[in-house]
Amino acid sequence: MPDELQAGIEAYKNKDYKKAQKHFEKALSLKPAVDLYNNLALTYLQLGKTKEAEKTLKEGLALNPQYVPFYDNLSRLYVLQERFGEAMKLLEDGKMLTNNPEFDYKILVLKRMLFGQSFGD
Repeated sequence: MPDELQAGIEAYKNKDYKKAQKHFEKALSLKPAVDLYNNLALTYLQLGKTKEAEKTLKEGLALNPQYVPFYDNLSRLYVLQERFGEAMKLLEDGKMLTNNPEFDYKILVLKRMLFGQSFGD
């Protein structure tokens, strides 16, 4: 798996997303790991495969609900798709499940984006 993972990371850095997808999928099939789900989902997003990205992020989240990047990336996907309620619920769930104070800021940013308030208010 380390060879596939490294090859995927290198391909991603070189913006060869199709090659990165191949390597990350192979690495994931050999040994599921939290960071592989995230890497593969980000690769899918780069390729415009939003359904696959969402599915992969949800699978990773089910595997490890403490992994904050899943919440970040899935909520960003929801915002891009204008699924704001789902983004907010996901961030609130993440805050509750992880007890990570970063979520307070993420929730504030989303609320201000939705309700048009500036940060100077």
